[in-house]
Amino acid sequence: MNPRQTFITLVLLVVTMFGATSRAVAQQQVNVKMLFGMLPADAFLLLPSDNPGELEKYIKVCDYRNGYLRLEFENQASWEMCYWNLKNGDKLIATSRFGAYSFYLYGNGKIAPTTRFGVDEMNRAVEESMAMNCCDNWVNFHVPRRGTSVYLTINGLEAQVYKWQNETFVRLDEYPTRNSTHRQLLNGFVGALNATDADRCLQYILPTYVSEQCMGLFEGNKEQFLCELIAGEDETGYVKPAKLNDIKKATYRYTPDDGFANHTVLIELKNGRSYTFYPSLETVEIFELLPGGENGELLRATPYIIGAVG
Repeated sequence: MNPRQTFITLVLLVVTMFGATSRAVAQQQVNVKMLFGMLPADAFLLLPSDNPGELEKYIKVCDYRNGYLRLEFENQASWEMCYWNLKNGDKLIATSRFGAYSFYLYGNGKIAPTTRFGVDEMNRAVEESMAMNCCDNWVNFHVPRRGTSVYLTINGLEAQVYKWQNETFVRLDEYPTRNSTHRQLLNGFVGALNATDADRCLQYILPTYVSEQCMGLFEGNKEQFLCELIAGEDETGYVKPAKLNDIKKATYRYTPDDGFANHTVLIELKNGRSYTFYPSLETVEIFELLPGGENGELLRATPYIIGAVG
């Protein structure tokens, strides 16, 4: 190899290394605050401004580690965003505001709306939900601060849970069914507990209760919410698992002749303690909503867990 060829080869190598390093540095600099500043105006519909710079004063939470940001306003309303890391270095961004949600894709320094990664299927499932009506609809989309799964409710009557699997949102649809029963409810919930799957557990809990308690009070900490939900007492006093993995076994018991509780769950913990959880149940009825606002045909009646008795 002559000196000129050697020089050219070295220059190309340096340029390649510099380019790779620059891309790596640029990738490291991408964070939730930066993505917030790049969002288009339509991400901020119905907010005091559609300019991210003017909205910064409303930032209540900016969680760089979990890629989550929340705005809070004087009227108690809020706006949220988070992002998922994609294998190619791009970011999938979700925003939630006033009964609606949007998805955007960040790549090559630009952000654009997207319906990929299972978002189109999610949109279609929401639109086709039995809880949607002809006149007035409200989708409460909970942007995840912890974990990667999405939880949303439709008019407070139906919940949809989506797991993030292989860069696609996959809906959990074990519950409810067309004719759900109390026994089906408790059997399913216990199965989800034994699988230590918090997302599956949420399917069996009253949608408005999950929105207010789990996503609100517990700020999306699903395990903490569930452990508090199933807490109880044994002969020594108050007891609850610290995490779902502390549960050795949960067993559903149906005792139709019991005058106090027909449905109970025996919780056995790995530390040797055990106690009985007495679930409180509530049924949600979805009716056809007629153009005049009156209820039409009963479409579905679904029992849910809403805490514990007593």
